[in-house]
Amino acid sequence: MVQKNNAVQGGTANVSRIAAYLGVLTLLSGLVLAGCANPNDGGGGSSSSKVELPVLTPAAGKVGEDTQVTLTTSTPGAVIYYTIDGTDPVVDELYKYSGGFVIDSTLNPPAIGEENTDVIITIKAIAVKTGMENSGVLTASYTIDPNQVATPKTLTATGERVFGGEIVAGSVIILETATEDADIYYTTTGGVPSKTSGTKYHSGSNITIDKSKTIKAIAVKNGFTDSSVLAAAFTIDSTKVAMPQAEPPPGEVAAGSLITFRSPTSGAVIYYTTDGTDPTRESSRYSANSNIRIDTPQTIKAIAIKPGATVSSDIKSEILTVEYTIDDSKVAAPAADPPADAVARGTEITLTSPTSGASIYYTINGSAPTTTPSSTNFLYSEDSKPTISNPLTLKAIAVKSGMTNSSVLTAAYTVVDIAISPRDVTISKGDSQVFTATIDGRHSAAEFIWEVTPSSDYITQTSSTASPGSSTTTARITLNIGRDEPADELTVRVTCAGKRAETLVTLLPAPFVDSVTITPASGLDEVYPGRNHQFTALVEGSTDPIPPQSVRWEIPGVIFDGRTSISNTGVLTVSPEETRDSGIVIKATSTYDPTKFNEFTVTVTDPPPIQIWSASDGRGGNAIAYSRTAETNGLFMAVRNSEAAKSATGIANWSNTPFSNFNATSVCANGDKFYASATKTGRMVIRKFDGSTTTGSWSDIVTITSGTYTSYGIASDGTVVVAALTGGQMVRHTIASGNNIIIQNGTADTTKSQITSANCLVYGDKFVAGGNAGQMAYSPDGTTWTAVSDSKFDSDAIRAIAYGGGKYVAVGSNGKMAYSSDGTTWTAVSDSKFGSTQINAITYGNDIFVAGGNGGKMAYSTDGTTWTPIMNGTFGSTSINGIAYREEDTTENRNKFVAVGAGKMAYCIYP
Repeated sequence: MVQKNNAVQGGTANVSRIAAYLGVLTLLSGLVLAGCANPNDGGGGSSSSKVELPVLTPAAGKVGEDTQVTLTTSTPGAVIYYTIDGTDPVVDELYKYSGGFVIDSTLNPPAIGEENTDVIITIKAIAVKTGMENSGVLTASYTIDPNQVATPKTLTATGERVFGGEIVAGSVIILETATEDADIYYTTTGGVPSKTSGTKYHSGSNITIDKSKTIKAIAVKNGFTDSSVLAAAFTIDSTKVAMPQAEPPPGEVAAGSLITFRSPTSGAVIYYTTDGTDPTRESSRYSANSNIRIDTPQTIKAIAIKPGATVSSDIKSEILTVEYTIDDSKVAAPAADPPADAVARGTEITLTSPTSGASIYYTINGSAPTTTPSSTNFLYSEDSKPTISNPLTLKAIAVKSGMTNSSVLTAAYTVVDIAISPRDVTISKGDSQVFTATIDGRHSAAEFIWEVTPSSDYITQTSSTASPGSSTTTARITLNIGRDEPADELTVRVTCAGKRAETLVTLLPAPFVDSVTITPASGLDEVYPGRNHQFTALVEGSTDPIPPQSVRWEIPGVIFDGRTSISNTGVLTVSPEETRDSGIVIKATSTYDPTKFNEFTVTVTDPPPIQIWSASDGRGGNAIAYSRTAETNGLFMAVRNSEAAKSATGIANWSNTPFSNFNATSVCANGDKFYASATKTGRMVIRKFDGSTTTGSWSDIVTITSGTYTSYGIASDGTVVVAALTGGQMVRHTIASGNNIIIQNGTADTTKSQITSANCLVYGDKFVAGGNAGQMAYSPDGTTWTAVSDSKFDSDAIRAIAYGGGKYVAVGSNGKMAYSSDGTTWTAVSDSKFGSTQINAITYGNDIFVAGGNGGKMAYSTDGTTWTPIMNGTFGSTSINGIAYREEDTTENRNKFVAVGAGKMAYCIYP
């Protein structure tokens, strides 16, 4: 058989092509064997030396199926030509060797009737080099032994077969054998592997090529002859960057799964996009704290870039594209901290799952974890964390009753006597980095020696400390890199007790500060006496990465005297006696580049009434409502956990009403009635409070005992009461008849909620519900629901909806707001004044909307589109969960907003 290049992987040769070469083979092979000059050297002539004979790996003899074969010669620059059909090779491109190849029984199949005869593959090869005499002809025969285990093969992470050669630093190599149930043992140090030497290979314990390395591997199986030894020599191609790797791998994942990336190439920086565009240096920069959370189907693209002296000299990897879909019934995969790496002996591994209530099982012998604890399969707990004492491969799954088990986390750890972290980091000139070294045993601080090469006057070390423990000692330093440091790479090395560890630091150019911008978090240029006002500063630069954001705040020319002042976090505290009519000047200066600063002037003014909030004596709550006809002067009702409390004023005299230990989550009012939804283990109820007397009490009007539900929204139009439940269900109760309807997705009729997990519900001129992932639906009667096609919330959750002045306004996660005149077509609010803070509550009264959210933030709007922050400070950092409004009915009971949070209440008297 004639082989062209190295492409023969099995099958039969092209017979007509072989025949066409027979004459040439006979003539040229005779010339070669006679020692004539290389036909490529243009005309013969004597040579001063002879090329070394090629060498075959593995050696000739019996081999298993699918054996990987390589040819080498010790003569530098020599070219090898070969055949695999027993004919002599000739110096022709047709026979040129350019890499490994595979032999198996399909290359020389036995004739019919001779199936039991040995399959023999004969290799012949010569090596030639211009100016030298050709080598002799190597002749070697392999016998395919069906009772011998197939020789292991080397594959890339994408499944491509490789035979050694140049490879990108950090590339992963996978070992496989075609013989089912065979075990593989391997070495990377040059030693010959066997059952008693080398490392046993497990699926998932992939081999990373971070430097020139030769992998040798053997496959064994009881009752079979051991395979031939695979030898694959890899060298590093320094001109390329490895493609990033994603964990978990693409596919179906649980909602809430966190996606992590790593670059196998030292010094590379990862950039990514989530909008389908190709990533560049201008895209989001990935870090260990990026926390890319998957809550909806998502496509992520990532690229690894090793910075050059300029952007044009960057070395870039190929773009990785990973697609994730959501399986709501699946548990999110565990995460390991620290992640797979070389760690110090005794390192504890912390395992977590984003799925609340999930249990984690793990193994440390490379086997697949199960849900049955055993001597090799462990149930994870904080008191029994896996500890790394020897090299191991940890595998873990997360499980939860009623859900599909998570995908398997695989993390391979190696152990070093002394470890340094972080390893292979990228920082900017002008920044600092803390490095930690851990070594076995107790050692004093004096025994740790830190070195940085190349040394420089622009590099300093500070805060070198050591903390001896019972079995290990930890030492730390802070490395400070000057902005003018000339080197682009540094090696940080630590030595202790004769042991040494080192890590590579890639330096990016020092950021350049273009400008400093001051923004009042309130969105105002007015401040109020006796109040705190938050200001933020943005330091912008024209380089990547952006410059440090730290600034120095000051009021120029004013020495702090306990009156009006500004803190180092930008909080302006205005004295109650402040009278500066000319305004207060606020200055922010970049601490990184003191020549760049900005000033902002605010005026002092009395706040409008909506800005004046005072603390109520109530105990807080999850939700609040107001019934204007209940009792004599109306009634506020707040619900929280297993309690409900009422107050005629909303300011004081709150009194509890029995709630029987149900967890109340939402409340609404209609006429003189309050309706609340609440849950208890195995039960969900809708309760009615008849407030016609001062001794009103709660009674159940709906009870559900099948399934586990939580309600996060309830509303009434006076005819029906509708409660929105988790899982996409809704309950519709007809007040007059007491008839109940369960509305759920997946039913054969039209009573579908159209929302997989509802968070809020309101009635205006129709029912409107909002939920997770921006889902929204509306209904004229609470029974037949229609999905809103574009809520403007994208994948963010909708937390609350209010109706007033002929308009619906919805609020939710990441500070998002949207408004609608009909509940079906929505427009996004461009500036909610909440930034990325989650908004939990909204109400309407006296021609204004008032919203509140996490961290005690509040804002108001007269039209639902343009918002103004409320600088109340009454809630501090406590999140606001609900807001209600009452209209004026007596001189003493004026217009009033009342807000509730965790353990706090506040009110605002509004003209």
